[in-house]
Amino acid sequence: MDKTFHKAQDTRTPQQIETMLTIIHEVLAYAPNIKIAGHNQFANKACPSFFVPTWLKQAGIPEQNIEWRGSVPANNHVTQ
Repeated sequence: MDKTFHKAQDTRTPQQIETMLTIIHEVLAYAPNIKIAGHNQFANKACPSFFVPTWLKQAGIPEQNIEWRGSVPANNHVTQ
């Protein structure tokens, strides 16, 4: 039997990415000590289909607000 592994695809549109960053900046404005993480860091799930800490760092979110704990998904490639 063929056990083909399908990696989750990052299907966010540029508009979705822009909206996510807008919301993150709004939250950080009123909760500057918050830590941001992805669901896949704490559950054996593909969602979201990208590794949030890496994406946040690339987006310029301060290191103090990035939660690095948890598992690193095998498909932690950031496409955008």
